[in-house]
Amino acid sequence: MNFSSDIDLVFAYPAQGETDGARPIDNETFFVRLGQQFIKLLGDTTAEGFGFRVDMRLRPFGTVGRLALSFNAMEQYFQREGRDWERYAWIKARPIAGDIAAGERFLGTLRPFVYRRYFDYTAFEGLREMKAMIEAEVQRRELADHLETRTRRHS
Repeated sequence: MNFSSDIDLVFAYPAQGETDGARPIDNETFFVRLGQQFIKLLGDTTAEGFGFRVDMRLRPFGTVGRLALSFNAMEQYFQREGRDWERYAWIKARPIAGDIAAGERFLGTLRPFVYRRYFDYTAFEGLREMKAMIEAEVQRRELADHLETRTRRHS
């Protein structure tokens, strides 16, 4: 990563339900609010600068999707709607906050989506198309010497 990189975040929670505080709210509302605060915290500019640009487009349905989803809703989305580019992005997914063990279990449920049992020719074509789109974007934006781009091409 470099100073112009962003981080891709997806917020998920184990199950439907509600908080157990003085004024209970449903889990989705709680995690959406928590996610919004986290994005603001990372992206706010302070006297020291800013933390990271946060990209939330990786979540199901991109920018029009809900900010936080239950593990079950995410799994259903990827079974029905998951696209090749999402599959490639989720290869590097790691739980970074909250209940890490639950996050690992969730990633385990996505394993059949991310790592298909059978690799067919349509997957090869999807990889070729993705690589061509990335290369075209690099050329368009003149990012050939950009550190993050070089790292992605050689990893």
